[in-house]
Amino acid sequence: MLLHPFSVFAAVMMLMTAFCQSPANQPTCIAVQGIPGIPGLPGRDGPKGDKGDAGPPGQGLKGVQGPPGKAGPAGQKGSTGSPGQKGDQGQKGANGSPGITGASGTPGLKGATGFAGTPGLAGAQGMKGAQGPLGNAGPAGQKGSTGSPGSKGDQGLKGAAGTPGIPGAPCDMSRVITLEKQLSDLQKTMALNQKVLQLLSKSWKVGAKTFFTGGTISNFANAKSECARVGSRLAVPINEAENKALEEIVKKVNKEAWLAMSDEKTEGKFVYLDGNPIKYSKWNPGEPNDHKHAEDCVEIQSTGKWNDRSCSDDHLVICEL
Repeated sequence: MLLHPFSVFAAVMMLMTAFCQSPANQPTCIAVQGIPGIPGLPGRDGPKGDKGDAGPPGQGLKGVQGPPGKAGPAGQKGSTGSPGQKGDQGQKGANGSPGITGASGTPGLKGATGFAGTPGLAGAQGMKGAQGPLGNAGPAGQKGSTGSPGSKGDQGLKGAAGTPGIPGAPCDMSRVITLEKQLSDLQKTMALNQKVLQLLSKSWKVGAKTFFTGGTISNFANAKSECARVGSRLAVPINEAENKALEEIVKKVNKEAWLAMSDEKTEGKFVYLDGNPIKYSKWNPGEPNDHKHAEDCVEIQSTGKWNDRSCSDDHLVICEL
């Protein structure tokens, strides 16, 4: 059996130790150097020792304070807290200044009629007073209605015959004829005046002139005669105001009207009915144009403008005074 080298080395060391420590051999003990032993194998790590006591604080210098860090993100909103207890009632404040008086309200609805009250008891009849003085006489009463006729009386006796009258003068027939003619003329005048009054009931006053119409529609020749029969003449404007009045009449009747002018004597030269040249005009653009060489008279339209037309056409008759 082979011995481990370490075991041999240990045995030698034990013998040497025993020899040197023996009392008999103490004076003669000589240390003999043994053969170096073979290095042993590394030992295993022992168990970890207990933690030592903390050392005293170091004496190092205090470091410089670093810059403040950035603000962290806002935290979440906390839950609503429970309501606090009701506070004590405060003292009564001073009275405020009076407010502005409000507007009056609308009157309320009329109340229902109340029930009729109970009639009161009749009082005792008073004593008759003394008679007062006579009053003034009142106004005379209205005349009474005529009474019914009385009964017819008896016929009286026939009277005596009267004396014969003086014979009358012979009848003058010429005078009778004159009176009849005067009566006829008077009747015509009254009829004419009546017609004029009817026409003047629809008249327009402009300056010194009065325009009127009976609504008659006729040709130019008859229009002149119609105005002459009532003692007037066919209308014609000599300024803007008169033309405007005739325009209003035409609009109201809704029919063009004749004007007292023409160029029947000289083509293209319009004159009044008395032969004088016209002083005022308001022709439509391009007029007068004597269309088909047959337009010698003049009409006024609802626009107030003039146009030459055939004298045989029928237009509204407006007269003037």
